[in-house]
Amino acid sequence: MQLSDHITKTIFFNKLLLIVFLLVSSFAFGQETAVSGKITDSISGDGVPFANIQFRGTTVGTMSDINGYYSLKSTLSVDSLRISYIGYLPKSVAVKSNVVQVINIPLKESSIKLDVVQIIAGVNPALAIIEGMVENKEANDKSKFDYYEYEVYNKVEFDMYNLPEKMMNNKLLKPFKFMLQNLDTIDGKPYLPFFLIESLSEMYYQKNPELKREIIKGTRIAGTENESVAQFMGDMYQHFNIYSNYILLFGKNFISPAADNGKLFYKYYLTDSTSLGDLWCYKIHFVAKRKQELTFEGDMWIADSSWAIKKATLQITEDANVNFVNDVRIEQEYVLVDNQGWMLGRDNIMMDFNISKKAKRVTGFIGRKTTTYENIKVNKKRSDEFYKIGDEIIVEEGSSDRGDEFWDEARHEELNERQQGIYDMIDTLKTLKAFKVYEGLIFTVMTGYKEFGKFEIGPYHSLVSYNDVEGVRTKIGVRTSNEFSTRTMIDAYTAYGFRDTKVKYGGGVLYFLSKKPRNSIDIHYKNDVEQLGMSNNGMQTDNAFTSIFRTSRNYKLTNIEEYKFAYEIEWLEGFSTRLTMAQRIFNPLGDLVYNFYDEDILSDVDELRTSELSMYIRFAHKEKFVSGEFNRISLGTTSPIIQFDYTVGIKDLLNSKYQYHKFRFNVSDKIRLGAVGNTKFNAEYGKVLGRVPYPLLEMHPGNESYFYDKSSYNLMNYFEFISDEYVSLAVAHHFEGFILNKVPALRKLKWRSVVNAKGVYGKLDSKHQDILLFPNSGVNLAKKPYMEAGVGIENIFKIIRIDAIWRLTYRDHNVGDLEFEDGVGVTNFAIRGNFAFNF
Repeated sequence: MQLSDHITKTIFFNKLLLIVFLLVSSFAFGQETAVSGKITDSISGDGVPFANIQFRGTTVGTMSDINGYYSLKSTLSVDSLRISYIGYLPKSVAVKSNVVQVINIPLKESSIKLDVVQIIAGVNPALAIIEGMVENKEANDKSKFDYYEYEVYNKVEFDMYNLPEKMMNNKLLKPFKFMLQNLDTIDGKPYLPFFLIESLSEMYYQKNPELKREIIKGTRIAGTENESVAQFMGDMYQHFNIYSNYILLFGKNFISPAADNGKLFYKYYLTDSTSLGDLWCYKIHFVAKRKQELTFEGDMWIADSSWAIKKATLQITEDANVNFVNDVRIEQEYVLVDNQGWMLGRDNIMMDFNISKKAKRVTGFIGRKTTTYENIKVNKKRSDEFYKIGDEIIVEEGSSDRGDEFWDEARHEELNERQQGIYDMIDTLKTLKAFKVYEGLIFTVMTGYKEFGKFEIGPYHSLVSYNDVEGVRTKIGVRTSNEFSTRTMIDAYTAYGFRDTKVKYGGGVLYFLSKKPRNSIDIHYKNDVEQLGMSNNGMQTDNAFTSIFRTSRNYKLTNIEEYKFAYEIEWLEGFSTRLTMAQRIFNPLGDLVYNFYDEDILSDVDELRTSELSMYIRFAHKEKFVSGEFNRISLGTTSPIIQFDYTVGIKDLLNSKYQYHKFRFNVSDKIRLGAVGNTKFNAEYGKVLGRVPYPLLEMHPGNESYFYDKSSYNLMNYFEFISDEYVSLAVAHHFEGFILNKVPALRKLKWRSVVNAKGVYGKLDSKHQDILLFPNSGVNLAKKPYMEAGVGIENIFKIIRIDAIWRLTYRDHNVGDLEFEDGVGVTNFAIRGNFAFNF
């Protein structure tokens, strides 16, 4: 699926900078300060376990072990340590920068006593506090409120770090040298801020029925202007609740330290008690019990009277099984509203992205998001007319054009001088010819199209391909760009086969009547070669990779001439309808032959012609999107996706020869199961009423390539099974490292296991052969279902998935009394692979 231009340009702007500054590697700045020693009781001399040791003025710290020993290193410029532990007075000691040294530190007892938590010998006092927090979740979580509203300010910044000193001497990068004027440091690392987004919105929530409404008051984006990005930067998409059992990051379920069953995954330590505002709080330190699980380490400050979380700092464990992420740090602060309950007051997130966690000297990226909440009100009821059906995000007119006066008054906190300079830097960058060249290069790599003003040429992956009917095939296409129009896209292509010496072609227009709601008309025509029985997710016939990595000859193709008119409207977010009128003309190619018996005489059929009207309905409750001018990317939904198709074939309309009705009902979902991964399933029922030739029946999707296709039966051949009524089920469970992380020999590889199973049961009435004989390989599934199952390993070198697949039924070459032609037989076991870029 090609990305829309506006989304890609937003993403490409970031990726361009990634490629520019990853051209060369850099070396870390500064030397290392290393301190080790023992924390002891000043009177008894016994070691103090689990004491907090931190370089002052930094976030670099550690804890002493069970015997009081500690070790701490940093490349930052540091001059002292701070040591603290509950029951002892905090202490600071000087250290020598850039030196390896041993410092033993005695601590004096404090007179502060714990009044609320009773400490019993042999019992971890932290667990009593954690149990109190869990028991009072319902009273302290904002979900108890029937209504709440607030003003939310978001600020997101992206920075590059580990910039090489000689980077700008590279001839390719000299035009960007002016960007170094914004160079700064964070945690001792030189970094360059290059992207900044701000948004201000009002958020409203109603519990029953659950409805949300957000009004985007202002957005300011250095580098792009896109309403969908503005929506994404609002509050609906951009928060998580620490009281939840799982925190969703990078599409993965991290176990919250406040989870009901947190004791199964974390060790908790009571390390300090202190006053935060008017509240006395206990500081609970938590660490993971096991390696490479999706957990955090950090601290929670829990109020002694209400057991509410006042403040929390979380950092993903260093060895968490996540790709391309060096570090994630989260800090949340909660406020008591009108003595009624707790609401989030501030939320800071920092993410450090790099190719590898071991690549300490390679240029990486830091993303930082700061969210503040003001004017918080709880249990203030709004009128029923205030909320519309479903969640709604409203972007006020002119919100992206707010001036400095608006932002100076609206910001919850001021930008520093460096952040203010980012806007000017980006504006200058976009005017550079060199930047436009790099931007165009990235656009071509990502979309397959080369932009030339108002037009784009491509796609490159289909320029040259091969099949047994056309021989070597060339293809070139053109489409209009956003510079031509943001409502109308015109596209066309032509292809030529050097063996069949025939020209193929197609084209059409997509026009948006409106974008809020999405309301479009699509008119297209094509006359081209296709492979019937291939899934929509499979690589197309003219893809260069498909040509190379095939398991058998591509000799049963079909020429399809199609006229299509479609009208689509989205009634609500996640609920859409598409009406389509189409005529298709099928002509068999290669070894494929259409024939039937006419009074016991085998006769050929030159073509099949059908005219159809169809209605497609898709419902995905509260599905969110990031939209471009033409296409959009789904951010997913927590609910099942329901799809329904109804098609009626109309005889004698435009010389159509067939009358029929087709139904298809599909349900799919991704069920998150916490620490054990997630399960995806896809269930479908379909039926065809009427007497039709087999290309209009359900040709169950096969796969004749070495690539694993999640939407196909990977050991099924094309044309192998055909049904006029069927039910199918596909299930896959991704363990996300739950199993392999526990195998010491495999742990460092960070592989992830997956299992899957697919099956389809169907019926096929012989009456359809009165119109067109089934292909020799077309088998009725009425006797038993087709089934296959597999096990696989994901995340090999972070991007490769390998599956071992077994065919469980129809394992013989002679299926029923039918035998496959030309050596295309049944494969009962195979290894298939694919590429996947996942965190």
